[in-house]
This record gives sequence, structure tokens and C-alpha cells, in this order.
Amino acid sequence: MKRCLLVSFVSLASLVIACGGKAVPITASPPPPTAPVLVASGDWQLSPSEPFRGKQDDLAFASPTRGFYGNGDGKIFRTDDGGATWQKVFEQKGTFVRAVGFLDAQRGFAGNLGPDAFPGVTDTQLLYRTDDGGATWKPVVLPDVEGARGVCAIDILAVDAVNMGHRLHKELVHVGGRVGGPASLFRSDDGGTTWSRLALPPQVAMILDVHFLDPSTGFVFAGSDPDVTKSHGLIARTTDAGRTWKIVYESQRPFELMWKASFPSRMVGYATLQNYSSEAAQDPEAHVTGDPKRHVVKTVDGGATWQELALVDDPKVQELGVGFVDELHGWVGAMPNGFETLDGGATWKPVLSMPKATNKLRIVRDGDRAEVWAIGLDVRHLSLACRSVDGRRLLIKSAALLPRFLGLISEQCVDVDQSITVGARRRGRSTARSRPRRRRGPRPGARAPDRRGRPPIPPSMRTRPRGARDGARSALRARSRARSHRRVAA
Repeated sequence: MKRCLLVSFVSLASLVIACGGKAVPITASPPPPTAPVLVASGDWQLSPSEPFRGKQDDLAFASPTRGFYGNGDGKIFRTDDGGATWQKVFEQKGTFVRAVGFLDAQRGFAGNLGPDAFPGVTDTQLLYRTDDGGATWKPVVLPDVEGARGVCAIDILAVDAVNMGHRLHKELVHVGGRVGGPASLFRSDDGGTTWSRLALPPQVAMILDVHFLDPSTGFVFAGSDPDVTKSHGLIARTTDAGRTWKIVYESQRPFELMWKASFPSRMVGYATLQNYSSEAAQDPEAHVTGDPKRHVVKTVDGGATWQELALVDDPKVQELGVGFVDELHGWVGAMPNGFETLDGGATWKPVLSMPKATNKLRIVRDGDRAEVWAIGLDVRHLSLACRSVDGRRLLIKSAALLPRFLGLISEQCVDVDQSITVGARRRGRSTARSRPRRRRGPRPGARAPDRRGRPPIPPSMRTRPRGARDGARSALRARSRARSHRRVAA
């Protein structure tokens, strides 16, 4: 679950200036890190989940110890010991649990892929809800469901706000689908009590993932046509809570659609791009030439623009999930193996110990440590710890490592060269000084300004007429500005 801090009335010394009494998000970002902060303390470890015949699609953690995952057999499992054991809490034949998301340890949602997508799926109910930690599940009544067939993504954003001295808590839930179409997107502003259906641009034919940075700014990761032979990968962005959308990325190759997304910070995000041309090329009657190049798309400006990064040149690779622990360090799940980058996607290396066909990655933080959870053919996790320098673990307050908890300062490890304070981040510079602070105030022996702050009058000018004295002051101010310019240039 993501958290966002909104402030609408603050003191003069605070970080956010509000206008018109409306809550505004803290959007300042620290300078980008120069090296990954959290590093693996071992290899990917298998979690003892129930065997499944194919790819499993989603898992979510409400705390470092309590998590849930679902699969295509209509089953949901829960752990209360950080993945050491799992117990089945839900099973319903004909349901395909494609997505899960939790508000807290008790309240959560499960999305059903719906009929006609996979054999044996007959359940037409889109969404289920639990209020007792998964012990029981009940259908959610959504409005205007005509044409909506299934769910592929659940996005949850918790918003903490201060409005005129009153603390407010808001829970936003977005539910979108589905692969193969048709596209549908539902929104709740009150933790799932009430819902509305959002209108989508006609270019969005199917939704594979949803991600909101704050109550107004969000994205759908989609395909442009239900026929994959004609589809392009598509990203649509809203800045007004889904009332209007703008297409900010569209791939130029057929047989493509977006899959999953990860935002390690408000400004930097990644998304996987599936390409089915190699599969189509295996049919000689299709007359299709397979494209072996695989790409990841990346934004560095909060999703306004996106660029393609080369992942690998291999027709056997099929991209799926993506997850980043910071702006540089992340993973892509794929068949037949996953990939890892330590430099923001500039280079990638294969990771054979990740789950094959990893469809979803979740970053679960616990103090100065983190667990990366991945689900695919099985469930595995990777333990991360703070990077050490000269045997010292660096634990510094930073917002960079909890970008989805916008504006909240937490104890996290960060490179000492990237350590910043909140005030310095607002001004866009580091607090670390490379040189001593320049001495301020008059030089030794200099005369102090008068009560009005004007430069002192030289003795030779004190007997001159007022007009001449004003001209002397102007000349002195000009010389003072010239000295200041020379100091800055030096």
C-alpha cells in the first residue's frame, strides 16, 4: 500500500505552501543517487507455497509478516510469519485470482480475471473484499459494469492530509482490467465503500496495470487493440483524478502491449513491454517476422514522457513483472529467466534464481532492510540490507527510499554523498558542504550601514549637498555590486 502526505495549512517554516485552502502534495524530489543503496545480502530464497501448474499472478503484503497471494485455481493464501508458511484462506472453483491489494492487515481486495480468458474460468464477479484478514470474502458491487469482464490490477493509495489543523485520512483504490479487453477502470475514494467508473480514452483497449502517485496523478498501462496482432503498448496519464487522460507513450511495433509498472520515486518509473511477434512467427502461415529485441520503458519526469531502454536481444524472452527498490536498482521478471539492473536500466544481467515467469514484484520495507517478493511459477524473496562503507552501515533520514510514502521522512539507509535534509531538498541542493561557509557581514574595520541600511558616507562627502551625497551613495552601491559579482565569479 502506498502512502501520500498532503498539507494544506502549515507554518511559515514548513515545506509546502498551500493556495486557496486546497490540499497539495509534497512533490519535491532529492537528487538522483549515484549508486544503489540497498544491496542483496544473499540469493533469492524459495518460499514454501503450494505447487501450481503455471504462472501465478499477484501477491501483496500488508506488513513485513502478513502477506497474501492468489492464483488461477481461485485460491488465496495468507502468511503471518513473513513467508515461512502459507495457509489457504479462500478457494472458489471457476474464479481466477489475478490481482490482490490490501489497505491494512484486515482489509483487502481480490480481482477476478473473468470468463473467456482462460479455460475453466466461469465466475463473472469482478471484485471480492475481505474485512477480517482473509478469513471471509464477499463480492463487491461495482457501478456501471456493462462491458467490464475482468480485473488485472489493483492499486491502493493511502492519503494522510492536514486541512486547517484537522488530520484527514483517505484511502484510494483503483481497479482495472483486463488483458484481451475490454478496458475498464473503477475508483473508490473511501477505501472501497463507494465506487465510480472512470471514462477512458478510446485508444485504451485493455488495461494490464494501474498506478497513482497521488489522488490526481495516475497512469494506466495498456494495449491499443484487443487483437494483439494490431496492438501497440500504450501508457495514458491523468492529472485530474481520471476525468481526462493523455497518451504519453505508444510503441511503434505491432504485437505489443504494456504489462506491469514500478515507480521507485515520484519522478522515476519503469514499465515492461510485452512483444508477441516471435510467438506469431512460429506459425508459417502467419507470415510474421519475429522481433528479437525486448525493451523496458522509463520516465524521469514523473511520467510526462517515456523512453525505451534495451533489455535483451533474445526472441525467447517474454517480459512480465517489474520492481525497483530505488531509482537505480531493480528487476524484470520474464521467461525463461529474470533480469537485474544496478544502473537505472542502462545495463541488465540475467538472474537465474528469480521465479520463472515472475508476474509481480513487491518491495516490503522493514526499518533499514527490505524484502523483494516475487511470484511466478513459485514464490521467492530476496533480502536487502544497507550498503556498507568502511565497515559502517549508513543509516540516514531520507525520503528517496520511500518514494511511495510521499513527503514522509523515514529512517532508511542512503549513500552519505546523497544525504539531504528536507529544507535542502526543497531548494534542490545537498546540505553537504564542499567548502566552508563564506563569512557574511562587513569586513573588519568597515563602517556599518546607517539605520536605513544605506552605505556609510565617506568623511569627504559629509559636507556636500544632499544631491551630491545621494550620487555618492549610488556610486558606492555600484562598487559593492561589482565586488559581489567578482566574488561569485571567483
